[in-house]
Amino acid sequence: MQFNPRDYQAYMIDRAVNLPAVALWARPGLGKTPTTLSVIDELMCNRAEIKKCLIVAPLRVAQIVWPDEVQKWGNFKYLTVSKVLGSEKNRLEALSDQAAIYTINRENLKWLAELYAEKWPFDMVVLD
Repeated sequence: MQFNPRDYQAYMIDRAVNLPAVALWARPGLGKTPTTLSVIDELMCNRAEIKKCLIVAPLRVAQIVWPDEVQKWGNFKYLTVSKVLGSEKNRLEALSDQAAIYTINRENLKWLAELYAEKWPFDMVVLD
């Protein structure tokens, strides 16, 4: 299945790729996740402006929703997702993976910030 943005999603994609920072506000179920994946795709693959994207989300969303959405849409199946979740050992292993997208739960964001205090490796951060 291919993601074909609706008019309001195309507008959000355009704004997000052309502004240095943006907030996308929409009710649940209106497609913010594939819209954001379109932004990542554009900035990573077409414009080469980013190499690594961090997505900060509630645990279940970081663990299930983002990886599932990448696989759901044919447009994004090539994007790799590394889940920075679980024990510290598991999180460090996930960070060593070569991925396009890294998901982490909110509770581990402080740990991540302290780990990379001197050299933040992510070009884009999404707060979900």
